[in-house]
Amino acid sequence: MENVNTELTQADNTAQQDPATTAALLEQEIMAELQAGALQLKDGLPFGIGADCVMQYAVTFRELTTGDVIDAQTASEIPVTTAEGPMLVSSPSKMGVEMLRRSIATVGSINGPLSVALLRQLSQADFHRLSLALELRDLAQAASLSANRGRVVAVSSTD
Repeated sequence: MENVNTELTQADNTAQQDPATTAALLEQEIMAELQAGALQLKDGLPFGIGADCVMQYAVTFRELTTGDVIDAQTASEIPVTTAEGPMLVSSPSKMGVEMLRRSIATVGSINGPLSVALLRQLSQADFHRLSLALELRDLAQAASLSANRGRVVAVSSTD
């Protein structure tokens, strides 16, 4: 048992020294959690006030609807003044935050979509985990779709 702990400690030390290894381990950890059904925040999100405040850790996601995407696009628009007059321009960073908050079904007892104010309460590490989890989830779904794509099986008719 002591040998296993030593190996784990050495692996942790290597991960701390090598950013590529750290990133790969984080990806593996997040993918395993997503496959288990919920991402676990490290620092958590506070729910409640004062003595009743309880940290929430388990995050579940949901599929975005067309309405969610339209709402995120609308919310990400910012007015700017140009030589031709005022225009609405979509902010990619606001769009990312709007899509992220709408993708969250729950964080513990907190129902989604989360407000931007709640997202701001997350630690930087937890916000990064959420962002990476959604990115990995999207990549896995895209890979699944492309794996299912191919030729349509020919159907022969009986004459």
